[in-house]
This record gives sequence, structure tokens and C-alpha cells, in this order.
Amino acid sequence: MAPQSQISNGVFAEFVTKDCVRSLVNRRVTEYEEPGKDVWFKDWFLPTLERIQIREISWEELVALIKELDPSYGSHLGEFYQRCLEFNQFVAKRFSV
Repeated sequence: MAPQSQISNGVFAEFVTKDCVRSLVNRRVTEYEEPGKDVWFKDWFLPTLERIQIREISWEELVALIKELDPSYGSHLGEFYQRCLEFNQFVAKRFSV
């Protein structure tokens, strides 16, 4: 999850590919010296990875969804997020949901 502006700028694009996730999880599995982790990786993780969708989700998208399900809470959350953007030096663009 990240601000839409960062997603649009491709900040995380390389990290949400199945190849990248596979490589990162494989590296972590090999760091453990416990038997069975490699079996878990091959028998459970890899088949699961092939069946799932990986994508970035923007905070704006999440706030909009919450507003649909709970307008009052979503509105408060949207106001809070807007303030976060105002004080975040890396995200200058305002959003509207």
C-alpha cells in the first residue's frame, strides 16, 4: 500500500512481480537452517504464488472503498490521510476520493 502518486511513478513496480516475490521468499527460506522450509517453499508457496494476483493498492483506493462501506468512518479516514499527505514531504499531490 502506498500513495497513488508513488504507484503511478513506478516506485514499487519491480517489487510486485511474481519473480521478485519468488526470489525474496526463496532467499528468506534459505536463510533458515531448519529442515522442511524448502519443502514448504516448493509444495505450498510456489503453487500459491502461481494462483494469486499481486498488485499495488493505493491508500486512495482503500479510503474510497471504506467510504463506500462506512461513509462516516471513511470520511474521517480520508481527512486523516489528507493531513498525512500535507505533512509528507515526498507526496505533494493532493487526492480526492
